[in-house]
Amino acid sequence: ISGVPLNTAGRLVARFFFYLSCIPLFVISRSLGFPGRRALVPLILFLASPIYLFWSRQFMNESLPVFFGLAYVASVLTWEKNQSAVSLLLSLFLGAIAALSKSTTYATFGLIACLILGATLLRKRKLTATWLLQSATILLIPLLVGAGWVVYSDHIKSLNPLAAGLMTSSAQGRWYLYSGWTQFASKDLWN
Repeated sequence: ISGVPLNTAGRLVARFFFYLSCIPLFVISRSLGFPGRRALVPLILFLASPIYLFWSRQFMNESLPVFFGLAYVASVLTWEKNQSAVSLLLSLFLGAIAALSKSTTYATFGLIACLILGATLLRKRKLTATWLLQSATILLIPLLVGAGWVVYSDHIKSLNPLAAGLMTSSAQGRWYLYSGWTQFASKDLWN
């Protein structure tokens, strides 16, 4: 629509979400109790990270799931403090979008959300049934949405004879987890 070349547009979107990630990072820092300007330290480390800087310039979707994952964690921390309906719905929405944008990236942020709510459960010990139900919902709905998407996308991939044996989640999982030490130690892999 804008006439911007596709490669440039993809890189601009990736860079936009990279910088937009500073907002949930700041919310997370403040929620964790970083006082004053110390809340900027995680942002500075994020903005100075060579890995994030490099990948945020690529025409890839990496910055998008990182943004939504950070926003999910920030919304879970906000809900954990105020338990408002808006925070609950925002957590569900952002978690589902994070899971849909990239399930492997979401797994890390989903685990962080689980640890946050688990720590609250251990710290407070006497929580209401409503809190427990809402916590489970915050964790399970994005997980189920992501799992449903993986099942659907695997079905679509299985219709393509070139992708069926290589690109499904089960085939990729075998490659990631069970490729063997010889492949993992391969000079070609590390190059």
